[in-house]
Amino acid sequence: MRNWTAVISHLLVNPIDFLWSLCLKLDAGYKIKRRCDKIAILSSDEKKNLSAVAFALDDVEDGLHVNSLLQPLEDKSVCDIHHRALTHSLSPAARDLADARKHNKLHSTLAILIYGKEVFETLIDARLNGTFPYHMAHTLALRQIYYWLFLAVILSSAAGSFTNQWTSLAILNRFVTERHTALQKLGVQDGYPSLIVLEPLKPWNGGNYSWRHCKSGVSKRGWFMLFLVIMAVTLPVVSAFLLS
Repeated sequence: MRNWTAVISHLLVNPIDFLWSLCLKLDAGYKIKRRCDKIAILSSDEKKNLSAVAFALDDVEDGLHVNSLLQPLEDKSVCDIHHRALTHSLSPAARDLADARKHNKLHSTLAILIYGKEVFETLIDARLNGTFPYHMAHTLALRQIYYWLFLAVILSSAAGSFTNQWTSLAILNRFVTERHTALQKLGVQDGYPSLIVLEPLKPWNGGNYSWRHCKSGVSKRGWFMLFLVIMAVTLPVVSAFLLS
């Protein structure tokens, strides 16, 4: 409940950061998928499963462990042993994460339709009656000022969410433990560079995409997303003031 309160408060107080965080999360998923698709040793199903696990792993500690998972598979000198270590744990982890992640596309579509319905009903009623009440402009402006909520709903639906911040962590902890055990059985010594140890969750990570605490190292693509988000929030507000 406290987490939902924080999410809604952040959305209303700072919509630009909210939308930008969702864009950065989706962009991280796109980059992860491209990396997984280039790993030659994986089958097509394994590439999809690895993308799902790495996408969830990106939630923890600002994505620190994504490279620890993917780089050994990209390195031809050690990819075979790391591939064998994932044989039994990758598919169940990806399946559990997919089952736990909720996208709510239907609910998102209904929310947009219901929000827009009031505006269209008001305009149609004014058109049929041939009148334009004094309060009409203010009513439309009030609706228009929050049009950026459409983008928030669409991006949230695309990124998906878990029941709570700890849902994915439990699945990932099981996955990294099974991976570590398999690597040990294959002769890999403790302290290897790709060892993954998940720390306890912080308030700003663990499947909560409404804010991404660390935004250092943002690419030009990420800054362009910020520009688009600023425009998406600013234009409805400016046009609403002009309309009212």
